[in-house]
Order: sequence, then C-alpha cells, then structure tokens
Amino acid sequence: MNLQTLIKSGESETLEFKEKFDERTVESAVAFANASRFLKSIRVFV
Repeated sequence: MNLQTLIKSGESETLEFKEKFDERTVESAVAFANASRFLKSIRVFV
C-alpha cells in the first residue's frame, strides 16, 4: 500500500495522522501498541 492510498483511506483503528512528533504522538503510539499487542511500524513523512 502506498502513501497516497493510505491518505485517501483516512484514519482508522490502525492508522492515525499526526501533524507533529511530540509527547502526544508517543502516547498515541503506545496506545496503538497496547491495543494491538504489538507495534508493527511508525512511519514519519515529512
């Protein structure tokens, strides 16, 4: 799946868009990891 497809699909239980990388981003990543029991990847697009 490419970036354009991800953007068009919008946010979901497994995808969340962030405007900046800060403490709240880390908290969200941990919440996703806890919800799914593992963290597959974090991709940062600048």
